[in-house]
Amino acid sequence: MAELIIMFREVLEASLIIGILYTYLRKSGNDSSIKMLWGGVSSAILISIIASIIFQMIAGGFEGNASKIFEGVVMIIASAVLTTMIIWMAQNKNISEDLKNQAKESLSSGFKYGIFTLAFVAVFREGVEIILFLYAIGVKDGISIFPSVIGSLLGLFAGYAIFVQEENNVFKDIVEIGVLGSYGQFQGAIDSWMQEVFFYNRDDGCYEKKEYYLTEVYKYGAAFNCFIVRHEETWKELFLPDDVDSRHGYLKPFNNSWVRKWIRDNNIEVPKIMLSDMHAFFAKSVSLKIIMKYHAINPELYGAKKTKFSTEEDSEYHKHNIEKHPEAKKFMENFIKQSAARHVKFENEVKAKKRHKLNLSKWYTPENERNTSKKKNKKTKNYLNLAEQLRELKELYDQGILTEEEFTKAKKKLLN
Repeated sequence: MAELIIMFREVLEASLIIGILYTYLRKSGNDSSIKMLWGGVSSAILISIIASIIFQMIAGGFEGNASKIFEGVVMIIASAVLTTMIIWMAQNKNISEDLKNQAKESLSSGFKYGIFTLAFVAVFREGVEIILFLYAIGVKDGISIFPSVIGSLLGLFAGYAIFVQEENNVFKDIVEIGVLGSYGQFQGAIDSWMQEVFFYNRDDGCYEKKEYYLTEVYKYGAAFNCFIVRHEETWKELFLPDDVDSRHGYLKPFNNSWVRKWIRDNNIEVPKIMLSDMHAFFAKSVSLKIIMKYHAINPELYGAKKTKFSTEEDSEYHKHNIEKHPEAKKFMENFIKQSAARHVKFENEVKAKKRHKLNLSKWYTPENERNTSKKKNKKTKNYLNLAEQLRELKELYDQGILTEEEFTKAKKKLLN
């Protein structure tokens, strides 16, 4: 499994960098440079393969103590590469903008192979990291080709976006949207991987857990439709998550280094507890894509009272504690209604068939949404009428028809 994760992450990182460069070239009208981009990518892949073969030949030439020394040197180099990468990420707050600026400079310099070089370096760097990291784990456990291939495919076909929001420097909410498509390649192996991630992951998954407030799941064969509402101990999820080894190749938004970096760089205050909903769907009869959405909010910034307890077990939002806290229960029930509405919308967006859909009628019905909409419209209409009456009252005062005392009394009466 380790080789799958390494290949997934390195290929994904290279894909994201090339994707940023490709998008910039298209939007800036430099379509002629796209050939150079793909030339750099293909050349880097070819050189990486050749470098891997040469590396294996060199490694195989050592025996006894010399072999152990070589292995130690490679592990030290791998650690140095990883450390350098972490330092580089810490120094570059906006990698997307940095890449665009590098591409802009390459184009304006007039150097014919500028974009080629950018793409080549980006992909070859990941190739070197793959060689070093795979060798380091191979020394101990050996390397399996099949998981490496699957990891590469997952890295190529994965796409995700994470959005964070703050209010007065306080963490407000976070949203992740993820899509992973196999397009029919190695589908059996990817089905097995999905089962590992969503149903056999001991830390989090589409099954009942004591910290999950609501769990609704449809599962038939490889197909599944998953909806979870829960509370989360924010600090723990950010810095000490249960699934710290990420062995299944999937990270929740809180576990993402970019989110932690955003919090650190902007001195964002982190809430004790956040409420979240997770939506995941896959059915080969609909699409060969796994689609996920995740949304977490700081309840204090959405009308809830100040959170009393900071741990997951003691939280007033825990389903075993919530009866003692009626205000927290009321807020959680409203959050579930909103989350259920989001899941119904999610099911429609992914084109889930009737048999795939969850029964969320306890929490959401179209009729409830229509009634809520009517109430909102009525309230808006009342506000508009009040604004019109206040405007007319002000006109009477400006024209001298009303005295200041009469205007103040009439205004107070309207507002009450």
